[in-house]
Amino acid sequence: MQVEPLWMALCGALSSQCTSGPRDDSLLCALTPLLEVALGYSRGQVHDRAVHLWQSLFAHSPGLHVQPRLRELLRKVKPSLVPYVEPEGSEICEPASFSQVPFL
Repeated sequence: MQVEPLWMALCGALSSQCTSGPRDDSLLCALTPLLEVALGYSRGQVHDRAVHLWQSLFAHSPGLHVQPRLRELLRKVKPSLVPYVEPEGSEICEPASFSQVPFL
C-alpha cells in the first residue's frame, strides 16, 4: 500500500473517533511520532493532512506538553500552530504503546 492513501485513512479515522472537547497529553504522546514523520514528509498531501490533523485535534487545547522536535516542526510550518504549548523544559511524555491508545 502507498503511504498517501494509508495516511489519509489514518487521519480520517482519528478525526472521526476524536471529536469532542480539548485533547490531553496522552493522545498527543501517542501521535507524536506519526506527526513528526508526516510533518517532515516531502510530499504535500501527507504534510498538509498532518497540519490539518494537528489543527483539528490539538490546536485549541491549552496546556499541552509538546515534545521539542514536534514543537519545532510545527513552528517551521506556521508559528501560530502552537499557541497553547507549554514552555520549554516542561514535563516530557512517554509515548504509549498502540495497545494503550483507547480508540484502537
